Amino acid sequence: MRNEKLKTYLLHILLLFIMVLPSCNHKKEEVHNVIIERYSMNKFQSSDTSSLIIREKENRLEHYFGLEIIDGQESFFSQSFQIDTNNISKIFSWQTQLPLVDEKNYLVNNKKKIVRKYYYDDEKSIDEEAYYFIMDNRLVSYNSAAWNIQYFYEYEDSTIIGLLKNDTTSFFCRNCDVDMSKLLK
Repeated sequence: MRNEKLKTYLLHILLLFIMVLPSCNHKKEEVHNVIIERYSMNKFQSSDTSSLIIREKENRLEHYFGLEIIDGQESFFSQSFQIDTNNISKIFSWQTQLPLVDEKNYLVNNKKKIVRKYYYDDEKSIDEEAYYFIMDNRLVSYNSAAWNIQYFYEYEDSTIIGLLKNDTTSFFCRNCDVDMSKLLK
């Protein structure tokens, strides 16, 4: 009788271990709806609705816009980047490390939110310099002075987008010839 109880107990532990083990390796995935506004030469160009998929993988949060599976292969339509979860002072885009160059506090719905500004510069290329603006581990704006384009990424709450569009400080307009007041709709 005692052996039967021991076997049952061990079997339960083994089953529990088998159930828990795969969940330890399970990678978290978040999906967010996003409206992407594109501006060029100070003028609104287009707006598109997409999804942002964030996957946790090896101490990084991988971001994909418009991720689709086509013929068994993953494909996405916009820039992909990764955030190092162990070190917020850097993100990665196309395997290029982007250093954190500045951050600013904004008041969003009576809560202090930090927007971090990262600088992209591929030394092997010309005229690709850009800034990534990240809040709550999500891209809220992409600004390329070299191409005179800006993207705004609107999620559940568009408050931060309005604050960025109205920000005339060097935080958002640094190296930017764009008149931000003209970006307001």
